[in-house]
Amino acid sequence: MEALALHTRRSFATSIAKFAGILGLGSMVTFTTACPAWLQTVYTDIKAYGPTILSAVAGVVSILMGAGILSAPISAMISAILALISNGVGDLQVAINTYQSAPASQKATLAGKIATILADIEANVQGFWSNLTIPDPALATTIENLLGVVISTLQGYINALGVAPVPTPAIMARSSLRKLINAPAKRRSLAAFKSEFNGYLGTTYSQHKL
Repeated sequence: MEALALHTRRSFATSIAKFAGILGLGSMVTFTTACPAWLQTVYTDIKAYGPTILSAVAGVVSILMGAGILSAPISAMISAILALISNGVGDLQVAINTYQSAPASQKATLAGKIATILADIEANVQGFWSNLTIPDPALATTIENLLGVVISTLQGYINALGVAPVPTPAIMARSSLRKLINAPAKRRSLAAFKSEFNGYLGTTYSQHKL
């Protein structure tokens, strides 16, 4: 985690490539545009949201570092959760590409896998929130609102797929987390996601806008 200390908080918040490198994950998977017709709109959104979700989470981490809530190196627990979130975004690309080339008899199962990955990312974002202790109520509310945009958007796309996720360890552990962000599922356009996320940043954290 020594590389973490070498990055400025601003670069950490704004660069997905650096975000992946900081966590020792290597480069992110390249997103493409091919997709089965019925999943085209959802897939296009997922393609756009992958890097944006990582950028949003990176911004939250950067704010917490600036406030002294997190410090470099990040704790093993938080680092592991962030790695799972980043890996999950990459796994979405693989799952959708596999769906595209699969025979019709396998598509229902593979659609379920996509829903499961989305739900797993959502559960890990909830786990990240649950492991935070933020003494400043105003900062806690800001972070909850920012992560709430991410969580409710993920839930919106899970619902859009119309397939039940298969329980993973993170999904099963979700119900026992000490705290959860209860945000209604909402499928946002990318522009709406950025606008709402940036709105919660206000002027205080404007350098972390998407």
